[in-house]
Amino acid sequence: MDTQKILKPAGKVVIVSDFREKEIINHLKALGAAVNELSLEVADYICSDKICIERKTHDDFVNSIIDGRLFEQAKNLAENFEKPILVVEGYSNRSINENALKGAVASLISDFNMTLLNTRNQYDTAKTIYWIAKKEQQELKNSVSSAQKSHSE
Repeated sequence: MDTQKILKPAGKVVIVSDFREKEIINHLKALGAAVNELSLEVADYICSDKICIERKTHDDFVNSIIDGRLFEQAKNLAENFEKPILVVEGYSNRSINENALKGAVASLISDFNMTLLNTRNQYDTAKTIYWIAKKEQQELKNSVSSAQKSHSE
């Protein structure tokens, strides 16, 4: 995959975001992040070369379990990043069999080494993404790029 130039303003947290995530991008910028908007093949956000985040509303999370696409997405995330994170945003009345839900969560954790986080709303999601990226880049000194690579390479 081609590596695209990532602008890295001094002292700023840099987050690579899929360009379609407009609401969260606006919140991230308001929090002080430098956001590089690209068309991402895997994940919605890249916080470092190790951590990516896939964001789903609660409705989309349930629908993606039912139609099976969640596991293909999880496989792609796990193959390209050491620490994939799934953020499930908000709540809904969308129902799913409890065993199917628990089985899906167990599979995401056990089979794909995925961390699952729940956020209240878009602003809460943006704050979560911002602080994960800040920890990775400023404290742990991990870089961020748009090149998605396998951690097994």
